[in-house]
Amino acid sequence: MEKHDYSDLTIIPHSDGPTPLAPILYSENYSKAMGILRALMANQELSERALDLTTEIIDQNPAHYTVWAYRVNIIQELGVDFLINELEWVDSIAMEATKNYQIWPHRQIILNMMSSIPEIKDKIDVGAELALVDTLLEDDNKNYHVWSYRQWLFNRFDLSFSREDTFTRYMIDLDVRNNSAWNYRFFLLSATVLKPSSVFDLDILAEELDYIFANIEKAPQNQSPWSYLEGVMKHVGQNLSDLEDRFTRFANIGSEGESDVEPLVRSSHALNILAKIYASKGQKTLAIKALDLLANTYDPIREGYWAYRKSQLA
Repeated sequence: MEKHDYSDLTIIPHSDGPTPLAPILYSENYSKAMGILRALMANQELSERALDLTTEIIDQNPAHYTVWAYRVNIIQELGVDFLINELEWVDSIAMEATKNYQIWPHRQIILNMMSSIPEIKDKIDVGAELALVDTLLEDDNKNYHVWSYRQWLFNRFDLSFSREDTFTRYMIDLDVRNNSAWNYRFFLLSATVLKPSSVFDLDILAEELDYIFANIEKAPQNQSPWSYLEGVMKHVGQNLSDLEDRFTRFANIGSEGESDVEPLVRSSHALNILAKIYASKGQKTLAIKALDLLANTYDPIREGYWAYRKSQLA
């Protein structure tokens, strides 16, 4: 605040009302900065001193949505030079507060603004954006906000499918239980090579199924690839029952009419899918057997849910 003179303003102090239930003890510096900011916003001032004040406040509280929104209006008013420098400033915040949600929609707004100005459109460095995202995901591979931003980058700048395919495989290799990576892979494939509205290549689907089952084999009780598998099959309109033989490698409870077969269950998720398949095929005895095994042995914490599923068989 020392950089600028704010003596022309009437500071608007924070008020919690006459009888606050749980007043927040802000630091003196933060309270003063916010008082000045309220005065600037009341005057609808979009100036360089207002921009610098938002920088100071965000340094102290990166999650303050109102300050981020005000900052966008200021940059839009100040023009091209400030717009170009904004991403570099946001980089520093992103590296220090990676879990902060506000960073990512702000970057989207800035990039969209740059895209709309012909003289600076070519200054957008998508490679640098991806490099930042790569770095942050290497450090925290399940950061929801960063994965969401990567989705936006893919759609907004038509990223290379090959590069993103390689990236998701790399992230899943690092941690097969990374549900965020599996979610991104579903987004990627469903938007490109496995679009249900087009005639997709069955060889691509077969290759993807091999990839899924290879990763299931690494950790059969890991739910992520099982959920991904169900999502892919539903997305492309294929029946799970077509894969029954592959499921029985992970949960074999015998055939219809075999009552003395000892179940061999490596994954409760496979057993769950088999219960659905048996129900869809009218094999009620097998479906009940699978659901009872889930309720009593392999997933008793959801006993009520499995009981509900059994009630639906009637």
